[in-house]
Amino acid sequence: MPTITQESIKQAVNDSKTKHGKVVLADIERDLNISRGRARTLQKNGFILKANGNKGKGRVKKLDGFEEIIKERFLKEGIKNSDVIYQQIKEAGVHRQEDNSKGFYSQE
Repeated sequence: MPTITQESIKQAVNDSKTKHGKVVLADIERDLNISRGRARTLQKNGFILKANGNKGKGRVKKLDGFEEIIKERFLKEGIKNSDVIYQQIKEAGVHRQEDNSKGFYSQE
């Protein structure tokens, strides 16, 4: 599926206006190969392409804070087995705790 750009949206809207005298969502759907819902969203936004609301948001990962340790201690030594890495981190006194369904680690 080709990437939708503001230019392609503009072209599809102009083609629809030329052909029918008004914007017809069915034409825009066909021209851009998008769903009816996506076409309605574009229409609601004035046919301006807006960024996804999740863009740039990071998510909490179980290994946040341990990337450097894993790279320096395990990967440099050639240890790539996740079970071995997990066991050695666990033996080092790192425990997972739950807080409002977001996982984080603490060292005891």
